[in-house]
Amino acid sequence: MKTVGLILIFAACTFFGFSVSRKKREAIEYTGALILLIEYMRLQIRDYRSELGEIYSSYKNDFLSRIGFIDHLRSSGFGVALQNTYREFGIDDDLYRTLSAFSESLGRSDAQTQTDMCDRIIERLNECKNARQESYANEKKLYSALGILAGALIVIILL
Repeated sequence: MKTVGLILIFAACTFFGFSVSRKKREAIEYTGALILLIEYMRLQIRDYRSELGEIYSSYKNDFLSRIGFIDHLRSSGFGVALQNTYREFGIDDDLYRTLSAFSESLGRSDAQTQTDMCDRIIERLNECKNARQESYANEKKLYSALGILAGALIVIILL
């Protein structure tokens, strides 16, 4: 029975390390999905002069759909969708405020101004994504290894 407990402790610690690594990877994916959405919005605003409702209803992204962002986007708009998902993926408060201000200004100015805002937000999100990718590349094995080592250490201590 003790052996089963030790195996479970080791497995839990290992799983925790891998889940932290997965969360970091999902944060990169979230940022990339936001970039794709805003690029799509920019294209629709600039080239087709589409209304926000049309843009939101026609946009598809598997990752954003899976986390519920698309449902919120279509029912309540960009700001609410962002508000309901940003914490889970580690968007810092400064970037969140920038994205919120962007969402509040959508549809309230001419197409050129909105396109320029989209360009600035895309640039900012790309910076964030690049920093996250760099960090993830350096840390992904670390989180996995720490989980395994913590599990092994606890097992050794409890033996």
